[in-house]
Amino acid sequence: MLGSAIMFETTPNWAKVDSSAEAIRKGLDEWATGWANQTALQDLRRHISAIRHETGDHYVMEKVGSLSSWLDILFSPRKHIKYGGEQRVKEHARTDCFKIHMYATSRLHDGEAK
Repeated sequence: MLGSAIMFETTPNWAKVDSSAEAIRKGLDEWATGWANQTALQDLRRHISAIRHETGDHYVMEKVGSLSSWLDILFSPRKHIKYGGEQRVKEHARTDCFKIHMYATSRLHDGEAK
């Protein structure tokens, strides 16, 4: 249907969702932030795309949207200052990663695993 939300015909692969969230969390520790590090941002966005590809779950999509915004702020030369600095913005992003991890883990344990 045109104009409708993306419909997923397969069961989400929650293990992949979880591993992508973990890769983003690790990337937050590995990449230099606070400047326009496009290489880092592209790498992290690749993991965000992987999560979006695996599930259309509304909660996960909300957290991915938030996480994506925090990453844009974190890799801006000025925006991160407005939000309390690099470490503060990283904590917001890590919180979103953790929430995605916990949600995916709960789905794995609930038997929704692929």
